[in-house]
Amino acid sequence: MSMGLKTSCHPRIPQLAHFRFDYEFVEGRITVIFGPSGCGKSSLLRSIVGLPSPLECTQLSLGEQSLLRLPTHQRPIVLSAQKPDLFDHLSVKENLRFGLSRRKGEGNTDYFDTVCTATGAASLESRRTSQLSGGETQRVAFARALATPAAWHLFDEPLTHLDRESRRQITHWLKQSQRSDPKSIVYVTHDIGEAMDLADDVIILGDSGIEQIGGSQTLMHWISKQDTGVNLLACSFISDEVSDGLIALKLDQHTLWVPCTSSIQHESPSYLELSYKDISITLDKPSRTSILNILPCRVVAIKAKGEATVRVQLNLGTQSLWAEITQRSCRELGLEIGDAVWAQVKGVSIRS
Repeated sequence: MSMGLKTSCHPRIPQLAHFRFDYEFVEGRITVIFGPSGCGKSSLLRSIVGLPSPLECTQLSLGEQSLLRLPTHQRPIVLSAQKPDLFDHLSVKENLRFGLSRRKGEGNTDYFDTVCTATGAASLESRRTSQLSGGETQRVAFARALATPAAWHLFDEPLTHLDRESRRQITHWLKQSQRSDPKSIVYVTHDIGEAMDLADDVIILGDSGIEQIGGSQTLMHWISKQDTGVNLLACSFISDEVSDGLIALKLDQHTLWVPCTSSIQHESPSYLELSYKDISITLDKPSRTSILNILPCRVVAIKAKGEATVRVQLNLGTQSLWAEITQRSCRELGLEIGDAVWAQVKGVSIRS
């Protein structure tokens, strides 16, 4: 029997009058919910778990079992909120074990230890919660939620106070652990890298509810249409060999040299982020330059951005880059649609 989580939510307040959400989350997969601030992502999770929310669940069922009449603490759902709420009177170790103690006999102590180690929470066990930084608090709350036995785990931007590399290390581990021990997870995030790392399924929310449903490619296509100022590039590994701290990735038919950090996924595709402002354009292939990534491409669009800048879309083959340059630079280069040019990308500006 399928244990998908069927959910229908409707607004309680006039400000969300047009919002509708009807979806069955698939068991054993990570569903990423992505969308702009204020579109109802956090409210949706709160309504599912049974907490006060501007949205009301009119249907919530796990397989054939309705959960609507169950109080929050009896629902087989765990929520790790954006602002984690640890118990001040308990130590970190006691906070971490709280979920196991509430559901005796259901927990897997080996998995619990693995989660605490992978998230960095294990090294904090001797501390009091008052001694934790914001990022450390999120590590503990994330580990506690994930290690608590439940049919479904909901996460609302759980790692926002961690630095980028720490976030990616944790999300990479979570994705890898899904292969051997799949959990049913709904994950809300604003971070493009997190979303691309984790998503089996993607729901893109807007003011009226669900706008698009799909996988990571759906999210990638949606992001490419947004005014984010960031390119999202799908690359594959050429080899695992590291040279001068750099690793070579394949971007369409081009080689891209990027710093080899622990946040790079050694699998394909690997998604990289690159700001529009970190790309420069030249008409001739440069020589004797510190920039290692010199990519031949063609201008396919030029759009004004304010009074002083323009955005230039550059076709690489199957993918595109957007570069933001000054209008003066565009004019002095005489850029026109169809021109063959070279894009210069500093390796240190690429985020993995």
